[in-house]
Amino acid sequence: MANVIDQITAWPVVVKPGRSLLKVDGVWKKTSVLYAHNPHELRRLYHEVWYLAWPSLIQQRIAGEGQGVFGLFDCGKPLALFAHRRLREKPPSGGVSVLRESIPVPQAMADYAVRLAQSADWHGVAMVEFKVDTGSGVPYLMEVNGRFWGSLQLAVDAGIDFPWLLYQFATTGTIRDVPHTYQPGIRSRWWLGDLDHLMLRWRKSHSQLALPPGSPSRWTTSLSFLRVLDRNTKSEVLRLSDPKPGIYELADYTRSLIQSTGAAISRRFANLHGAVTRALWKAGLLFGVHRRLLKSRFPAKVSRVLILCKGNICRSPFAHRWLQRKVSEEHISVNISSAGLDTVPGKEAFPLAAIVSRDYGIDLGHHQTAAVSAKLVANADIILVMELAHIRQLLARFPDAGRKTFLLGHFAQSKPLTDIRDPYGDAPEEFDRCYSILSAACDGFLVYLRKQVHAHG
Repeated sequence: MANVIDQITAWPVVVKPGRSLLKVDGVWKKTSVLYAHNPHELRRLYHEVWYLAWPSLIQQRIAGEGQGVFGLFDCGKPLALFAHRRLREKPPSGGVSVLRESIPVPQAMADYAVRLAQSADWHGVAMVEFKVDTGSGVPYLMEVNGRFWGSLQLAVDAGIDFPWLLYQFATTGTIRDVPHTYQPGIRSRWWLGDLDHLMLRWRKSHSQLALPPGSPSRWTTSLSFLRVLDRNTKSEVLRLSDPKPGIYELADYTRSLIQSTGAAISRRFANLHGAVTRALWKAGLLFGVHRRLLKSRFPAKVSRVLILCKGNICRSPFAHRWLQRKVSEEHISVNISSAGLDTVPGKEAFPLAAIVSRDYGIDLGHHQTAAVSAKLVANADIILVMELAHIRQLLARFPDAGRKTFLLGHFAQSKPLTDIRDPYGDAPEEFDRCYSILSAACDGFLVYLRKQVHAHG
């Protein structure tokens, strides 16, 4: 990954998964286009996003309109060509088009598409997509797909029925009455996708959506959405002449909306509960409540310590190695281990974590992630976590672990804190700050271990 990043000369970049759908454990899952504005974000994406373990493409981001040339080819020879431009997409920064318009076939893009088809001796349908740079007007090739495209209905509405043409070609080898023209200015609208686009625009900020400069405002988008009487705009799915697909999609959309709304409400309550608990702890730390609780709850004998964070690639590996080194130096007989609450086994430490940890004399070069398990939890005398949220996650799976679970930040002697924030995806300075906090908290934990050693002779 480091070699790839070194070759990138312009940011931001677009990260495209090789496939829009991937089958995982027998279930088809969707992927989406991602954006990285700097090397740290790109590293984070490739460590965090599951589908980037499969082949992917990194491209320079071109600010401009998406346009495509679509065709049916006979061993590279174009039998029918069509073009459209994307007016709105989901997500708004780039994805599946939810409103698109037929346009005359641009000659430059058509030439590119035909040359590509000829070089591959392509036989069948294909889509060739471009981004037209706003400043220069130059079309940049984005991707080629040898299949039917999502906006196929627009081509049919504009006058080129590609499925019918392909059927004729596949069954007879010839096409009767190949249409050489179609109607530009016809629009196709995926209503439910367009509704999602609108809701995303209002729910998230310009920067959160990674929108390019010059994107329309929320109000402009809303007014455009409300234009429903344009005769040249056809509904892609919802049609009176064939209502069943639209009814099915609407029912499925409603079910998904209810489920996502319920999940969002649950998250809001969980966040509220966490905020209240965090505020109470902030006040409690000022009065030393944490010290009294640590003194009363700390086990009489500790032989195994388990340190947890989310991914076991940044925080818990560092704390693990720091404590392991300290107890070894002081000849304290304690076994230290670490794991992740949301990870898969066998991954390396995050590259920036491994680099910054060296400044503290910690080598994470041979670290391999471990996932928390019932055995690890049962064997531990003490479990140290980084955040309040980790306690909730842990107890949801292992309710009996509550009595031996502690917030590592509470052990810090001079500046105790409730949450030790994850530096994952941030700049080196944030890793340094996190590791400074972790080392101080681990040293505070050692104070309790020493007391235990002295108490037992």
